[in-house]
Amino acid sequence: MFGKKKKKVTPMKNKQNSSGNLTTLIGEGSEIEGNIHSSSSAKIEGKLRGTVKVNETLIIGTNGTVHGDIHAKQVVVYGKVEGKIEAELLELKEKGSLTGDILVEMMEFEKGGFFNGNCQMKNSSSDNVTNINEADSESSFKTP
Repeated sequence: MFGKKKKKVTPMKNKQNSSGNLTTLIGEGSEIEGNIHSSSSAKIEGKLRGTVKVNETLIIGTNGTVHGDIHAKQVVVYGKVEGKIEAELLELKEKGSLTGDILVEMMEFEKGGFFNGNCQMKNSSSDNVTNINEADSESSFKTP
């Protein structure tokens, strides 16, 4: 209308999944107790109590809740997580809530996101783990 072209919306694509689709979706209103494993990407909009293992991206939607440990290549939290997260990349969005320990290579927390737990950063070039609690506080926080 009025000469403007509509923008083409493309679905989220998973680099490893040639079909470009999520293989697992737990919809809003669903409640599941048990462990889930997905060879590609997954999205949770319902409630899950159990362990989640995803080979690619796991998205916890705004209405999603996970009570349990998460292992994934990338985790994006819009909703609520209570448990340990191990990932290469963790994104905690503005209204996301995370209570539990994290072991990640990279993380990105938006203003307004809530995190309560311990954080360990994995060195992406090796299996070494750096514990932020072991930082030299005297040299790290001196003022000139």
